[in-house]
Amino acid sequence: MAATRSSALTSLEEHREAVSKGVRYRERCSRCDATSGFTRHEVRRRLLRLIVDLTVQVHVIVVARWKCARCRHVFTDFPSFILPYRRYASLSLMPLARDYLEEDRLSYQQAVAPGGRVIGYVTAPEQKQIDERALHRSTLWRFLLFLGCQSAGLQTGLDLCSEHDPLSSLHRFLGIVAPHKFRSEKRQEILRTARRLLHLINHWQRTFAEPFFPRFATRPRVP
Repeated sequence: MAATRSSALTSLEEHREAVSKGVRYRERCSRCDATSGFTRHEVRRRLLRLIVDLTVQVHVIVVARWKCARCRHVFTDFPSFILPYRRYASLSLMPLARDYLEEDRLSYQQAVAPGGRVIGYVTAPEQKQIDERALHRSTLWRFLLFLGCQSAGLQTGLDLCSEHDPLSSLHRFLGIVAPHKFRSEKRQEILRTARRLLHLINHWQRTFAEPFFPRFATRPRVP
């Protein structure tokens, strides 16, 4: 089910407070892996879509960019609920993606309308007409496509989990998806990778303090 009001908005409020206090989420430089010597470079504004109480809300948030003193690389410091290149908060779409992949009989349309309840858009104050749009199934597919293109992040995460626990059976999980959910080998591989990744993230969150995303997120490239 989509993120509730408490989890979604609380995370957003905590992020705003963290940025105002100069908190840095990323522990290491994304280029040289340095762990210290960072200075704040700038703060940017961006729009973020949250699903709260079966509605899509658009919020203006700020994200900080930091410069590494060692290699001079400037990187954007995203909180765990914001993914690079994505308009929706991950905590809003991940539950829908898990439901679709785990429940064999669930269709895309049913997944974006949990329990038969449509997820609609909140009408912006400046709009004269009521926004009658509803969350479309293509939004869920594009998010699954993003997850399914994270092969490098999946492999890195599996390797780190194996180093932490050599007896871990995570690599044995194949992420098999119901056959009627794909018509090509390409889509099958995308969905299987997405399911394996979500399975890994669930284990990762119980094992490591640092969130999996956005550290291991890569620019999506359709296979």
